[in-house]
Order: sequence, then structure tokens, then C-alpha cells
Amino acid sequence: MKLLTPRLKHFDNLQALADYVAQELVNTLEDDLLKMTTSERRQYSNEERADMRRRLHDVKVFHHYAQAVPDLLKASEDFCACIDSTGGLTTDPEGYRVPNADPDWIDLGEAYQHMKRTLRTLSAHNPSTANTHTSLPSLAST
Repeated sequence: MKLLTPRLKHFDNLQALADYVAQELVNTLEDDLLKMTTSERRQYSNEERADMRRRLHDVKVFHHYAQAVPDLLKASEDFCACIDSTGGLTTDPEGYRVPNADPDWIDLGEAYQHMKRTLRTLSAHNPSTANTHTSLPSLAST
């Protein structure tokens, strides 16, 4: 089951795109900070330079998360595919959504529903899958 299959025109895959976007932002902020501390130093206060350093730090932290997004999407698709391959979800007598393969595992059913909703939301914002009706089953059928 391939839930997200974006058609990229330049990059080979989502990992390459995530790496590029994150690295470009880091490079841009590093260049800005260099200017703020050298040629344009007079135009900026110490607090503005400190703020840029903090911003750069946070973007570098985010860079690591951005690099993980393609793998996270793949893991999410795999998780949903595992539940789907065992019969998806059913509703137990108390009204909880539970895996067909193990009706006692309520939290797995809830996690599955959350993941499906998240993947559907991402897919709806993906131009290559937003207009397809067969790529994602409805929650009622899961």
C-alpha cells in the first residue's frame, strides 16, 4: 500500500528534498549571521546577533528532524499496512475501534486510526494524490 507517492520533478526522492531544504536554510542563516558579525556589524545589536545564533541553533536541530521525515512516512505506511493485512479495524461491543486480529489491543486501534488520519491529511496536501479516490480507504472501512 503506497499512501504517499509525490511526483517530484527535480529531486530523486523525499529524502533528497528534505536534505536540500534543511541545508539551504542552515546555509542562509549562517551567511546572515556572518554578515551580522562582520561587514554589517554596525547595523545590528548584540541582542539581534544573539537572536540569530539562537535561530540558527534551532534550525540545525530541526534539520535532523527534517531528514527523518521520509523514513517516518515510510514507517507510518508500513504500520498501517500491517494492520490492514490482518483485517484492519473493527468496533468492539463497547464502541472502541480495535484491530481485527487482536480485539483486546484498543490502544493499537486508536494509534492506527490516528496514523491513517495523519496520512490522509498529508495526502490531501500532496498534488499527486489529492485527486485520487483509491489511494486511501475510508476510516469506516479500516
